[in-house]
Amino acid sequence: MCGLLGSFWVKPPSDSDTVFSSALAMQKHRGPDDKGIKSFTIGESAYLSLGHARLSIIDLSSNGHQPMRSQCAQFEIVFNGEIYNYLELKEELVNLGHVFESESDTEVLLNAWIEWGEAVLPRLEGMYSFCIFDLIQETVTLIRDPFGIKPLFVYHSNSQLIFSSELSSVLGLMTKEFKIDHQTAFNYLNHGYYDDTESTFIADIKHVQPAHITTYCLKTNSRIKNSRWWFPNIEEKEWTFDAAKKALRAAFLDSIKKHLRSDVPIGCALSGGVDSSAIVCSIRFLYPELPINTFSYIAEDESISEECWVDVVNEHVSAIPHKVYADHADLSSSLNELVDVQGEPFGGTSIFVQKKVYEAARSAGVKVTLDGQGADELLGGYAGYPGQIIHSLIDKGRFIGALNFLVKWRTWPNRTMSEGLLSTIWSVMPRSWFEYYQRITGKADSPIWLDVKVLQSENVDMCRSKALYLSPVKGRRLMTRLANGLTVSGLQNLLRHGDRNSMSASIESRVPFLTIPLVELVLSFPEEFLVSKNGATKHIFKEAMRGIVPDEILDRKDKVGFTTPEYSWMQSLRTEITEQIVNNKAPDFIIKKLLIKEIDAVLDGDKPFGWHVWRKVNYMKWYTSLNKIRASNNV
Repeated sequence: MCGLLGSFWVKPPSDSDTVFSSALAMQKHRGPDDKGIKSFTIGESAYLSLGHARLSIIDLSSNGHQPMRSQCAQFEIVFNGEIYNYLELKEELVNLGHVFESESDTEVLLNAWIEWGEAVLPRLEGMYSFCIFDLIQETVTLIRDPFGIKPLFVYHSNSQLIFSSELSSVLGLMTKEFKIDHQTAFNYLNHGYYDDTESTFIADIKHVQPAHITTYCLKTNSRIKNSRWWFPNIEEKEWTFDAAKKALRAAFLDSIKKHLRSDVPIGCALSGGVDSSAIVCSIRFLYPELPINTFSYIAEDESISEECWVDVVNEHVSAIPHKVYADHADLSSSLNELVDVQGEPFGGTSIFVQKKVYEAARSAGVKVTLDGQGADELLGGYAGYPGQIIHSLIDKGRFIGALNFLVKWRTWPNRTMSEGLLSTIWSVMPRSWFEYYQRITGKADSPIWLDVKVLQSENVDMCRSKALYLSPVKGRRLMTRLANGLTVSGLQNLLRHGDRNSMSASIESRVPFLTIPLVELVLSFPEEFLVSKNGATKHIFKEAMRGIVPDEILDRKDKVGFTTPEYSWMQSLRTEITEQIVNNKAPDFIIKKLLIKEIDAVLDGDKPFGWHVWRKVNYMKWYTSLNKIRASNNV
């Protein structure tokens, strides 16, 4: 787990080495254990620099230093992440004649690329973004893991190519003045979604998208390839419930084993829910004597506190518990730092307590944590995706079954018949109809505090679209939704939050639910295995964990997670919020007076409260932070 940086200049500035070193230093928190920089002249005058900030996890010796050159001297690699099945790949490569000089997974990855090229990518079990520089062909190839667990930003112009693990490093190297992306801002502020396309909050800076490979020819400074190297397979296979349950149990335990490979101490983030509890309890099941450190946020508000469930799990596995507490004063004092750490606007204050959990892990001497991120998107969690399930049943002509499902689904806590019907309408309605509905009902219009003329001049699309890679498959609507959520729309912003927060504390956060073998296994099941006919979510996984996780955890009907008392926190920060907006410049599309009026109406109780309040506050704070970076770059 590390930070990588690369910069290619067609005509390098005289201080290019100094500027590059400073940009890499911005990622020191990602890799405080070692730093490496190599530079290469391309053609007569062009210049490529590769940099790496290392967080040493596997092979702590200097043999794992990066950038790393291949023994054939043709390839150079900079790599951020972990390859958990590196031992199995290494054994295969040794049998093919490869010789290794280290015990690192980086060297395994480099040799695997030399041996198999792009074909190795679906075989990798890990989280990663990496760059392969071919010194003979003078090409740079950028690869990102299938789910986007590890970040990779890219900026490309006529004079520059920059790629990095952090947005701040890209901004520090750009010679062109950067501007905000109006479409991304509108999507975030008005619809609440972000990180689901290649666009970032900064115009011209893009994500290498999950499961994508991109190649640039340095001789011509041109992108010569950009393709997706993996698509989730959602074809249903013939399974009995019992056979599927046993296969899922074995696959999950195998993933836990591989995610525990480390040369440094490991702990677990424990919320008290099914996902994190399954990780903790599976570790104890596999290794009865292994010390287990858990880290949990405990809310002051008993109505959202998970402490009783956390205690159940800790007692069951005899863990060493670490409990984290936070209030509005903590948020106020840390807010500016949190905005800087995330680098881009984010969804809500639960991101703050997540950061506190990683800080507690670091204070306890733990360097790696296992986290339950991705389980809801994989196993049919949250509210159980009723619209997609009902749509699949309709596809199959099971109309009575669809009605029965809806009736039983709504009996669970925090569910209503109207929500189930609306979810079904959203699933059934074609995109073109949905956009037409938005326009005739006024839903496509922007709120009054946004300047529509400015947005229109930037060609902003006011409608919320359905971001998809896989087109809906009849009878497999749930699996289609899960596959899209895992790879493009839903999970990516959560993974971004976890990456930034963990790396700010120099912690490697591992997510054992997100591997290609586990995902493709689950997506091959019948849909009713995931969400039962009576609306129970994660049905087969809970049954697979019987005997490993306490029944009282598996039989919970509520879902809380890292929930914060957001309304009271926003009330406490009200004066600070108003002053922040009044005293700082706003972007060209925001009308400050009307924005303040809108926030006041919500906090006064005249309008419904929701996460949209935080988004307004967060975006304004981020924009102020961005202006400081812009001013610093212009000095």
